[in-house]
Amino acid sequence: MENVWRELSLAFAKAGVTVLEWSTAINRVSKAIEEKMELETATRWASCDYRTAFNRYRHTKKKRIRKKYEKKILAWYREEVLGEC
Repeated sequence: MENVWRELSLAFAKAGVTVLEWSTAINRVSKAIEEKMELETATRWASCDYRTAFNRYRHTKKKRIRKKYEKKILAWYREEVLGEC
Protein backbone atom coordinates (compact mmCIF):
# COMPACT_ATOMS: atom_id res chain seq x y z
CA MET A 1 0.00 0.00 0.00
CA GLU A 2 2.84 2.35 0.84
CA ASN A 3 4.41 1.72 -2.55
CA VAL A 4 1.20 2.75 -4.33
CA TRP A 5 1.06 6.05 -2.43
CA ARG A 6 4.70 6.75 -3.26
CA GLU A 7 4.08 6.15 -6.97
CA LEU A 8 0.95 8.25 -6.85
CA SER A 9 2.77 11.15 -5.20
CA LEU A 10 5.56 10.94 -7.80
CA ALA A 11 2.96 11.04 -10.57
CA PHE A 12 1.36 14.13 -9.04
CA ALA A 13 4.77 15.78 -8.68
CA LYS A 14 5.51 15.21 -12.36
CA ALA A 15 2.09 16.57 -13.28
CA GLY A 16 2.75 19.65 -11.15
CA VAL A 17 6.01 20.35 -12.97
CA THR A 18 4.25 19.99 -16.33
CA VAL A 19 1.47 22.38 -15.28
CA LEU A 20 4.08 24.90 -14.11
CA GLU A 21 5.89 24.71 -17.47
CA TRP A 22 2.61 25.20 -19.35
CA SER A 23 1.64 28.15 -17.20
CA THR A 24 5.04 29.78 -17.82
CA ALA A 25 4.64 29.32 -21.57
CA ILE A 26 1.11 30.72 -21.50
CA ASN A 27 2.30 33.76 -19.54
CA ARG A 28 5.04 34.43 -22.11
CA VAL A 29 2.59 34.19 -25.00
CA SER A 30 0.04 36.44 -23.30
CA LYS A 31 2.73 39.05 -22.58
CA ALA A 32 3.80 39.02 -26.25
CA ILE A 33 0.18 39.45 -27.36
CA GLU A 34 -0.30 42.31 -24.90
CA GLU A 35 2.82 44.09 -26.20
CA LYS A 36 1.66 43.65 -29.80
CA MET A 37 -1.77 45.08 -28.98
CA GLU A 38 -0.16 48.07 -27.25
CA LEU A 39 1.96 48.74 -30.35
CA GLU A 40 -1.10 48.54 -32.60
CA THR A 41 -2.99 50.98 -30.39
CA ALA A 42 0.01 53.32 -30.21
CA THR A 43 0.45 53.35 -33.99
CA ARG A 44 -3.26 54.05 -34.43
CA TRP A 45 -2.98 57.05 -32.09
CA ALA A 46 0.27 58.15 -33.77
CA SER A 47 -1.39 58.09 -37.17
CA CYS A 48 -3.55 60.98 -35.95
CA ASP A 49 -1.35 62.97 -33.58
CA TYR A 50 2.29 62.06 -34.23
CA ARG A 51 2.42 61.87 -38.03
CA THR A 52 6.17 62.39 -38.49
CA ALA A 53 7.17 59.31 -36.51
CA PHE A 54 4.23 57.31 -37.85
CA ASN A 55 5.14 58.05 -41.47
CA ARG A 56 8.78 57.15 -40.89
CA TYR A 57 7.69 53.92 -39.17
CA ARG A 58 5.34 52.95 -41.99
CA HIS A 59 7.50 53.85 -44.97
CA THR A 60 10.87 52.49 -43.96
CA LYS A 61 12.14 49.10 -45.08
CA LYS A 62 14.97 48.44 -42.64
CA LYS A 63 14.05 46.59 -39.50
CA ARG A 64 16.44 48.50 -37.23
CA ILE A 65 14.97 51.84 -38.30
CA ARG A 66 11.41 50.55 -37.86
CA LYS A 67 12.40 49.40 -34.39
CA LYS A 68 13.78 52.87 -33.60
CA TYR A 69 10.52 54.57 -34.58
CA GLU A 70 8.51 51.86 -32.81
CA LYS A 71 10.29 52.82 -29.59
CA LYS A 72 9.64 56.52 -30.23
CA ILE A 73 5.96 55.92 -30.88
CA LEU A 74 5.57 53.74 -27.78
CA ALA A 75 7.34 56.30 -25.60
CA TRP A 76 5.14 59.08 -27.00
CA TYR A 77 2.01 56.96 -26.51
CA ARG A 78 2.85 56.12 -22.91
CA GLU A 79 3.71 59.73 -22.07
CA GLU A 80 1.11 61.73 -23.99
CA VAL A 81 -1.87 59.42 -24.28
CA LEU A 82 -1.65 57.27 -21.17
CA GLY A 83 -0.02 59.95 -19.03
CA GLU A 84 2.65 57.66 -17.59
CA CYS A 85 6.08 58.94 -16.66
